This record gives sequence, structure tokens and C-alpha cells, in this order.
Amino acid sequence: MTEETKRELEQAGIRVDQLLERFMGNEGLAERFLKKFLNDANYGKLMESVQAGDPKGAFEAAHTLKGVAGNLSMQPLMEAVGQMTEDLRSDRWEEALSLMPKVTEAYEKMAAVLRAVF
Repeated sequence: MTEETKRELEQAGIRVDQLLERFMGNEGLAERFLKKFLNDANYGKLMESVQAGDPKGAFEAAHTLKGVAGNLSMQPLMEAVGQMTEDLRSDRWEEALSLMPKVTEAYEKMAAVLRAVF
């Protein structure tokens, strides 16, 4: 992972030092998992569940996406989807829905930087 790549990831909100610590310093492995994020289906499942008015499906997708974002040190996405997860867990559907723009913005920012650097 080049220094420029690390800088771009950091600017997008990915905590590279934490990420590399999680992957025991193995930059190649960290890169592979970051690339796999682009194929993760949970954001799409979240969108589908929200559009279908399915709180259970939305919770499952949001909770899993939060875990993926956390494991990849994607702080802005983890925080946004984490709050949504808590709202869904507490049956606060409208509050959860109000967070979709923030979740979408964070997700799209992560996906865009990953496409740009890899």
C-alpha cells in the first residue's frame, strides 16, 4: 500500500493505522479485504429493506454492514450505520429512516475512494 493510497484512505475516513493493526500489519491482506467491500451486498440489502418497509431486514443488513465497516476501520460509515442499527433495535423506524442519507453518503464515499485507489 503506497503512502499516497494510505493518505487517500485516511482522507475518506478510513483509519489506516487501526486497519493495519487489525490485519497484523499485513498490507496485502488489508487491501484484499478493502477490495472485497465493493462486493459486499449488505448496503443493497439495507436499501431494499428500507424501500420495502421491512424493519427486521433493515436491522439485519445494517447490523452486518456496521460490523464490516468496523472491521475495515471505516469510521464514518460505522458511526452512521451504527446509529441506524440502534434505532432499528429500539423500534424507532422513522428515526432510522432519517439516517439513510447519512449512511448513503458515508457508503458512497468509502466505495468511491476504494474504486479510485484500487
